[in-house]
Amino acid sequence: MSISDSGQQSGWKDYPAEIWDERKPIDWLDDWPFWEWCAANYAQHTPILELACGNGRITRQLIFAGYTV
Repeated sequence: MSISDSGQQSGWKDYPAEIWDERKPIDWLDDWPFWEWCAANYAQHTPILELACGNGRITRQLIFAGYTV
């Protein structure tokens, strides 16, 4: 099975991102203190490049916290 086949077989291929965001459990909020600590300690005066940012949940939080992303 290739990566492109896996989305088709699992049924996630056409799943709208907006619905995923609404239905995703909110337990992922528990990791924000870690990302905030990383930004405060490693990116105080430097823009942040967030690779593989997915739906942008950390990117948005970093921007709201005043970081340049």
